[in-house]
Amino acid sequence: MKDDLIFSELVRRCPALDRVTAYRLASVWSALQGRIVARMFDICEAEMGASLHIDQRAEAAFELSRLLLFLSGRILDEKAKQKALSEHDPDDEAALLETKEEQAKIDATARNMADGVWKPLLAKWRKRRPLVEMPGQAAKRSKLVKPAKSVFRKHMHYVPQSTTKQWASAKSGKFTVYKIGADGEVKAEATTAKLWGAAPSLYTQGLEHLLGLIEGDARRPYQKLVDIVPLDAMETRRWIAFLIAQLIRTPRFMRSILRYQKAWIESTGFNYPTTPAHLGQVYETLFTNNDLYAAYYKQITRRAWAVASAADGLTFLKGENPVVISGRPTGDSWRLLYPLTPTRCFIAGPELEGEPRMIIPRQHVLTDADTIAVNAATCNYAETSVIGISIADRIDPRPTIKTHLSRRNAPSTVELPLWGLNSEPVSSLVSGVPRR
Repeated sequence: MKDDLIFSELVRRCPALDRVTAYRLASVWSALQGRIVARMFDICEAEMGASLHIDQRAEAAFELSRLLLFLSGRILDEKAKQKALSEHDPDDEAALLETKEEQAKIDATARNMADGVWKPLLAKWRKRRPLVEMPGQAAKRSKLVKPAKSVFRKHMHYVPQSTTKQWASAKSGKFTVYKIGADGEVKAEATTAKLWGAAPSLYTQGLEHLLGLIEGDARRPYQKLVDIVPLDAMETRRWIAFLIAQLIRTPRFMRSILRYQKAWIESTGFNYPTTPAHLGQVYETLFTNNDLYAAYYKQITRRAWAVASAADGLTFLKGENPVVISGRPTGDSWRLLYPLTPTRCFIAGPELEGEPRMIIPRQHVLTDADTIAVNAATCNYAETSVIGISIADRIDPRPTIKTHLSRRNAPSTVELPLWGLNSEPVSSLVSGVPRR
């Protein structure tokens, strides 16, 4: 891999250089790079110890990849200062590698990298995930958790505000909401995250508290995906739990599950009441259902992950059903989309992930057509509206919205059971996702 890094960059800088010579030079300079990194690790181990919490290893691998990329460029820059890269002789470079002068340069470079880069990273990672709690270490006081109240707020968000504020203007705090009017035309109005993606009395207080915990756990993996940083195993599980919660907490899913629940109970003669409160209790069990979590976990993790960037001058829309799924789970067409920000979108599938799994999610910069296609899928899956940024895109999104946004009636409290009447709390998070 290191040979490939230096070889590809050397060929880019010297396209006329003989490929055999280029490969031999890349091999020598990759060995130089390897000695610098190995010496850097020796210094860090001697002065800070070698252990690192397993949950930090994915991020460490990512940072090491960045460091190797940087070091490859610096080695070629230094060699180019001495003479043109095409004038270096592979045998001479190999002999130089064994001299005391070159070893001294390796030690000095490794020391700079250890003190300036790797040791600060180690300190940060160990502070975040310490290996051992030292005896007598003062523990943070736990906050008093107040019991859930049986009363209900006027509106409950099924699209979390924390996931829509990215579309809001920094100046006004508003984004644009697009709907289809009675005349069939697209209507646009400015509003805030507080007022969009909410409905009255959707959840019991226990379930709403649980959803808040899931959102809290997802903040770190959410930001890591935006920044194209690898997730560790725990963050991966929490991200998938977040996606499942976003999928099944929407009014559309609630109406669908209500219809199937009631029809099944009545057709089988199962001795269970079909009152709204009782159906609501059944619905809430989905958030602690092992089989549901396992099914989605296997489906999402077996697919290749990517973070797509919108085409220059275009942005992604976000719908009231924020998790967009297409294709059949048993086939090769299944895909999940989740807009993270106006310019970033998480994608799982339809390609299957290879072995070993990619440490860093793939990155794609979409074309105009592909960006519009993602927005079309978002509109197709939306309830009654989608949001966009307040600044006009290079290509007007309204034709896409008019074509693909379904004209559904907004959910009402008649269609949805008044699950707020049942105040019994949900006992735990999605099974398999440990709490902190």
